[in-house]
Amino acid sequence: MAAKFRTYEGTVITVSIGARMALFWYFRYHNVIDSLHFGGPILDTPITDAVNLAECTGLVEQGVSPYSGSVCRTPPILLSLHHFLGSLCGGRDLIIPGFAYVLFDVATATFLGLAAVVITRRYAQDYTQRLLGDAPGDTHKDQAHHNSGGLSRAERKATAAALQIAGCDKPDEGTFEQYGMRVAAAWLANPVTIAQCYMQSGNVIHSCVVALAFWLMSRRQITASAIAVATAAHLALYPACLLLPLCSCALSTPHTRGPMVSVLQVLGTFALWFALLAGISYLFEHSWDWAHSVYGVQVFVSDLTPNVGLCWYLLTEMFAHFRFFFILLLHFNLLIVLLPLTLRFGSDPDFLAVILMGVVGLFKTYPSVGDTTLTVALISTQLFFLHKWMRQQFIVVCAFLATAVLFPLFWRTWAFDTGGLFVVISRATAACRVCVHEVLLILFQARDVHHVVPCGVLYYCALHTTKKHSTNACTCHVNVR
Repeated sequence: MAAKFRTYEGTVITVSIGARMALFWYFRYHNVIDSLHFGGPILDTPITDAVNLAECTGLVEQGVSPYSGSVCRTPPILLSLHHFLGSLCGGRDLIIPGFAYVLFDVATATFLGLAAVVITRRYAQDYTQRLLGDAPGDTHKDQAHHNSGGLSRAERKATAAALQIAGCDKPDEGTFEQYGMRVAAAWLANPVTIAQCYMQSGNVIHSCVVALAFWLMSRRQITASAIAVATAAHLALYPACLLLPLCSCALSTPHTRGPMVSVLQVLGTFALWFALLAGISYLFEHSWDWAHSVYGVQVFVSDLTPNVGLCWYLLTEMFAHFRFFFILLLHFNLLIVLLPLTLRFGSDPDFLAVILMGVVGLFKTYPSVGDTTLTVALISTQLFFLHKWMRQQFIVVCAFLATAVLFPLFWRTWAFDTGGLFVVISRATAACRVCVHEVLLILFQARDVHHVVPCGVLYYCALHTTKKHSTNACTCHVNVR
């Protein structure tokens, strides 16, 4: 059965990559610029717009700085990479070659799949140690009580019997790898990621760097992950929020030099690498105009191009003397959300990273549907032990599908036919994302292995024992906060 699933997932991955290559082959015989416009503000933003990137490359070819008029939103390093790869295509410098974008997408799927394997393996080891009493020092009552997450010896024996009946006591390594392939296949087969790759959106590169940082964080390679986070923050400021789970990793990982020294090492690595990338960008442009053009537009929201975010329509309709106050509240609202989430979920840095990326994708100034896709992909790395006990998933999935279908229709009606309710459908998508985060927070409360028994596992065991055996294996008392 496992081999059958691997063959199925491998087929999905191969077909998805082939679809991308076929679309780029289609590019050779049709107008590239017209093809890049079909997604509108749904799949692209002023920060990741492929048309803007092509125009900036044309200005570089003519010897004009694209940052002098605050037109270019792409960092100089990425712009230089775009120009170099475009020159390899025989003068077709309007776009990065499609093969490079396919490689970025495949790399993103690989990092997400590897992260899913690492995280599920760690959760399985946690379950085994805390529920089956595999940790050393089990002979002492206090130590056994701590290691089992608050269960007595009799309760642990009952839970162990239930886990053995349910087949959860010895997770198969092949199951983890199969789940990682499913996560990778889901990313590559997603129509949104295929459309972004076809449009050559900057979200493809941004998602790849964020997925790399997330995978390194899951492996607890803190220094390398800090470098990846600094690279992602150089491309777009908001992935800098991943510093919070990185600091949580540094605090929870034992070090001889102390936890605070490890936190300072993470912050220092991030600052040095970010400064290095900024210095290289300055060498490319011999000016700091690029910083205002790239980062200033994200902070001060100077470009009012329509997007799927929460703030652009209000800023368009707002009086000028209220503008700065509202922008200040927008950023402050995001900051006051990040700190409580870090304090509550800092015990699980991987889960914290998923929640923070979802919140940032909801409140950032220039979001797109690609941010929602990345958030869902990160959430999928956490669902190996949680998907069986999720509630309202049918309603949430149907709501997402409905908004995905209505988005382009409402955008077309609003932009070209002077009608429609594009703002309403963008708010509906935001409401769906809030529901997803609420479900995740409830599941984390049930899966908090540091203080309570994973209720989902016991519920799963109870279902199997009531169906197959008339034992009292899963009748142990569980205290949930």
